[in-house]
Amino acid sequence: KMNLDTIDIKRQGIYKKFPSFEFYIQSLDNSNDQFFLDLLDKYLKEGNFQHNSEFGTLDYNIFYAFNGLGSYLQRFKYKSLEDYQTKNIFNENYFFQAISYLYWQTRFELYQLSKSIELFNNQAGVSVQLNSTFFIKNKVSDLGTYLQFGMLEEAKFLTNKYLDFINSSVPLKIFNDEGDIYHRRTQYFVLRLLNDYWFKRDIKFPACAFDEPLFNQLIKNWDTENITLLEHLLLCLCDRHTHQTKFDTATKFFDISDFTFSYLPFEIHTILRLRTEKGLENPILSHVIMTTPLGKIYPNKKPYMDDLLLQILKRARLEYPDFASDLFTKEVSDAENIKPHTSKKSWQFWKK
Repeated sequence: KMNLDTIDIKRQGIYKKFPSFEFYIQSLDNSNDQFFLDLLDKYLKEGNFQHNSEFGTLDYNIFYAFNGLGSYLQRFKYKSLEDYQTKNIFNENYFFQAISYLYWQTRFELYQLSKSIELFNNQAGVSVQLNSTFFIKNKVSDLGTYLQFGMLEEAKFLTNKYLDFINSSVPLKIFNDEGDIYHRRTQYFVLRLLNDYWFKRDIKFPACAFDEPLFNQLIKNWDTENITLLEHLLLCLCDRHTHQTKFDTATKFFDISDFTFSYLPFEIHTILRLRTEKGLENPILSHVIMTTPLGKIYPNKKPYMDDLLLQILKRARLEYPDFASDLFTKEVSDAENIKPHTSKKSWQFWKK
């Protein structure tokens, strides 16, 4: 049995400039984007419309609607933590709502991306600009947040797609920041682990996916019953997370350069959720990134849906009938079973 003495991995301690959780909560506040929410409301009532702005005329369509959904989800994240400093209350339902919106926003982006890839494949030599909003540093990190809330099917669906991208024969980088230049090692670790757990596919990962001893140890030992060993490795991982929370520069790249994830330890959540699924005990980690409400993993939940999201998805299907077909074509469709909220619009909690 492996013990600590045989593992030459030491803790780094917490990065001295790691931001406080208070600062993190403030950074989520986006109350100045009411404008985008109003445009989305108008769109859901009227469909496509032209909007005259200081930047000229804008054709508001389904793409903007999914961006508007992004403004909502940001509000929900903030709302879930707003009472945390004053009353020590975390409303996990708001956070779950936010990442459910995030999931469908990502599904729509993926759908559009697949269309571009098809176009590229069918028109050899024609340069097609791929939707370059796909970054490993956030898309793969999101997987850990879905797992944190027990959205296993959703995470599995996306993981399989992302593995396709890494193996893609399309001579285009699908992820903007893939490969050894950007060396997003934490995210490659998450993909390696999820691939081992769910698919066991043969994936052409870059060299940087294998050159961090801590990650190699965790791939070997993530499901160990030696809690002392695991606790040590996970605390090393927590420390590393804080040291990776730095902005990318022109020449240096960091795994947690998207500060949304500074207090969302997605790589830890991935390990803990998979252990829970296997019925294994998890260590209690006393670490600054694990002791906030965002450091916990929550009970598995049924997929979330509400009127707002449903309207956007139905609107998208008017233009793209095969989008989200998994949601709409089940025998008794999840989408049709949704009971609209009779109370006030739950996504407009700030309108009393």
